[in-house]
Amino acid sequence: QSDRKADVIIIGGGVIGVSIAYYSALRGASVTVLEKHRVGHGSSYGNAGLLVPSHCNPLSTPGVVSQG
Repeated sequence: QSDRKADVIIIGGGVIGVSIAYYSALRGASVTVLEKHRVGHGSSYGNAGLLVPSHCNPLSTPGVVSQG
């Protein structure tokens, strides 16, 4: 066990977690990423890191699905 302390602890090594870790480290933070398996092999592996803002519309009104 290490006595080192991290400024930032990221839970999840997917595209979002790794991006936050990268940019936090660029700003000088000490970063630790906690990942159950291998980095990038969870949901980010299945969707290839694809982020689609147009698919986050709430499905509360008729016709929203066809707009996506």
